[in-house]
Amino acid sequence: MLPKPKACEGCQMYGDGQGWVPDRIPEGTAVLVIAQNPGENEENGRRIVSYDGPGQPVTEPCEPQPLIGPTGYQLDRTFLPLAGLDPSEIGRANVLRCRLQDEKGERSNSLPPREVYQQAEQHCTKAYFRLPESVKLIVAQGAPAWRFVGGPQPLDLWRGHTLPPEYGSALAFGATWAPFADRPKVLATVHIADLRHRPKLDLPTRRDFLKVQSILDGSWPKPFPPRLDANTCSYEQLADWFNEAAKAPYMVIDTEYDPDTKALGLIGLSIPGDYHAPVIQYHWFVGSTQGGRRTDFLYWLRETVRAVPSVFQNVLADMPVLRRNCNLDWSDFCRIEDTMQAHAILWCEMPHSFEFMASMDGRYPKVKHLYGVDTDLYNEGDLLDTGSLWEARLAEFSRDPASRRVYDTQMRLLPHLDRSMEVGIAVDGDKVLPAILKYQERVEAGEAMAHAYCGWPINLRSDEQLKVWLYEVEGMPVHKHPETKEVTTNADAIAALRGRYLPFDPREEENATAARTEARIEQGGHPLLEAQVLHAHADHVLGHYLLPLVKE
Repeated sequence: MLPKPKACEGCQMYGDGQGWVPDRIPEGTAVLVIAQNPGENEENGRRIVSYDGPGQPVTEPCEPQPLIGPTGYQLDRTFLPLAGLDPSEIGRANVLRCRLQDEKGERSNSLPPREVYQQAEQHCTKAYFRLPESVKLIVAQGAPAWRFVGGPQPLDLWRGHTLPPEYGSALAFGATWAPFADRPKVLATVHIADLRHRPKLDLPTRRDFLKVQSILDGSWPKPFPPRLDANTCSYEQLADWFNEAAKAPYMVIDTEYDPDTKALGLIGLSIPGDYHAPVIQYHWFVGSTQGGRRTDFLYWLRETVRAVPSVFQNVLADMPVLRRNCNLDWSDFCRIEDTMQAHAILWCEMPHSFEFMASMDGRYPKVKHLYGVDTDLYNEGDLLDTGSLWEARLAEFSRDPASRRVYDTQMRLLPHLDRSMEVGIAVDGDKVLPAILKYQERVEAGEAMAHAYCGWPINLRSDEQLKVWLYEVEGMPVHKHPETKEVTTNADAIAALRGRYLPFDPREEENATAARTEARIEQGGHPLLEAQVLHAHADHVLGHYLLPLVKE
């Protein structure tokens, strides 16, 4: 264990002055991996070289340095080979260069409270962080590292993407940034240690490291092509674009609109990059003042969708907008493809949001954060990466024809789903309204029981208030979410706590009534926990099933 240098004095994490873990940055390195803080192996200079069995590491002595424990072992054996990197040639650093000590002097991998963390981060950075000019790429592992380099939060929305030019950290790189072209690229990834309790992110993280060589050679992310403004270009340019689109295998369509009124603001079109055509955008309200230009645009659009397949990301959102504003409906298209529907078939266990899919298969810089700031660029990013996502799905369908058949069946159902959403569902008010009253009474009964027990109007919908009462006031065993490791009072936690007082049959919870809840309390059930279950189930039924059936 190394003693802390004099530069560590004055830091709130100085502790006993032992356990310093300096950065390890080889001369001429092109890649620097930044994690959050050292662990016991890093602190004591014990590099894991193999495992005799689960939880039985074999170590060798070395100088204390970052990422030589379990996380470093996985990094070196799995993720760096995917990136085509030699573990001995990459730089390794932590945001903090020591571990937190408690009042007894025992060290922990846990991060300190926010105020202490921020002070220690600034102290550590000023004293020790140096970025060699040779570094071309920083891999930021985990939220603290991503925050350290100026990455926007939350990390989960940026994993798999590089830091955009409008963000940057004066803390990490000095008072002013270098011009963006001269800065190292920064790739956001989850911390490898988090994969133990978030196994679904294992594949996405592997995909992240597969991008490293493409980032280094400048081929990823791809630059945006030029945009053609359909409101101001000549008629010849407009016709030329659509004539080129007619030769393409498909055309991507994306709309920007008011979600409440479905009023169209912008419609963008693109075709595969091999055709070297710019993205074309038509601003709806601007175009309305330009006489025949809207007529020209809609004529060419209608002719093209009749001849070329159209690709959407969630066509069920776009079609009502096209129907209302452009007089285009399902029957006007020769074929419709949907990247979200395709992903749901091929990757049913994964999220299907555009941002997640783009983090896996996107080829262009992330611009989702520019919503409401730069609508044209935001729309262009959606168009181009919808094309990227469709290319990825086509490749997967070619390897899995059975899934393609399921997808084709699903797509044939979408017009009927769209129609059902438009006309709504017939509701028997004579049955719905009494049910609403019944469940509202249960919600109020649960609240009344909880308020009587606690002596104040505790909000049973508030996770924070429940955590304070159950874990701090009553001292019940703290439950943490299995993935995020955050303290929680979710349904699983409440169930585990209830079972400590009185066993229950989960199948009976749907029939929870005020009388049954009172009976359980009399039998020894915990009043607040029982009241919360009564309230939560009735509130869920109201909010998700009953109230959406009526307008008022």
